[in-house]
Amino acid sequence: MTIDKLIKTKPQSTKVPSPKGTGYEELKRRMQGICTSLNWTADEYKPQKTVDSIRKYVEKQERILYSEISGFYFSLDEEEQGNFISNVEALLVLCMEDAQYKDIKVYALKIYDHVHLAIYQVEKLQTKRKDDELKQTIAQNLEPVKKKLEEQIESKVQVTQKEIYAQLISLIGIFTAMAFLVFGSISALDNIFNNFQTVSLCKIVIVGCVWGLCVLNLIFIFIYYVSKMTKLDLEVNSYRTIAWSNLVLISILLTSIWINYVKHVGIGKWFNILAKNNAEVVSLSGFAVIIILAIVSIIIIAKFGRRKNK
Repeated sequence: MTIDKLIKTKPQSTKVPSPKGTGYEELKRRMQGICTSLNWTADEYKPQKTVDSIRKYVEKQERILYSEISGFYFSLDEEEQGNFISNVEALLVLCMEDAQYKDIKVYALKIYDHVHLAIYQVEKLQTKRKDDELKQTIAQNLEPVKKKLEEQIESKVQVTQKEIYAQLISLIGIFTAMAFLVFGSISALDNIFNNFQTVSLCKIVIVGCVWGLCVLNLIFIFIYYVSKMTKLDLEVNSYRTIAWSNLVLISILLTSIWINYVKHVGIGKWFNILAKNNAEVVSLSGFAVIIILAIVSIIIIAKFGRRKNK
């Protein structure tokens, strides 16, 4: 029997064979009389009539037929059920407060308790049924969405795997090339310094600056393409660092080229004469220039560091 059928059961709709010779039909009739006396509006309800019906019932049988109460209550509509509960509560209050109804108090309490127990049980069943229906509905609605999401996730995972494999192969190739570049550059630099005794210092510095510019920029290019492949943008400070590094190397390169030119042409003889005649002044001036350049470099690096932290 479903919950809806249980709630709307008529007292006479379910006929159960009554025990013969026990007056069971009479008990049912009296129990229905008690229920009928409670089926009035609050204004029309007369508790005394219910009290009389209960007293007539207990003369025959002290045990309450709870099934008759449930059947009668659930055969009512919502408004009648509300009136029925209100009247049961009014009956219980009357029996609890008035001493002349103390013999009815126990039966009124049993009727009150049974009605509320039946209501609670049915509401619990209804809630459970609604929950089950809701779960079933949600499961049915989510099933196609779940399948669609699984397909989308699977396709995205496959695409991502392919991209990762391609990027991994590219990264391996780039780092392999970078390793050859660095070690090859170190080998070339080693050959340069092996000729230190036969080649002038200016020329070694010039070659070293050119080597440094090439290696520095090639490494930066490799890092730049790696960042593009991994979709990670380089910070602005990275570009500033490479720019400053190039500026320093180019400055050293140009200075070395100029010194080598002056030495080769021989236009620096006046400086040699000046240095011999004013050795102390030239020495102190040289140290002063070096210190000033060092201080300026420290200030520039400090400002650059503050910007980087910001």
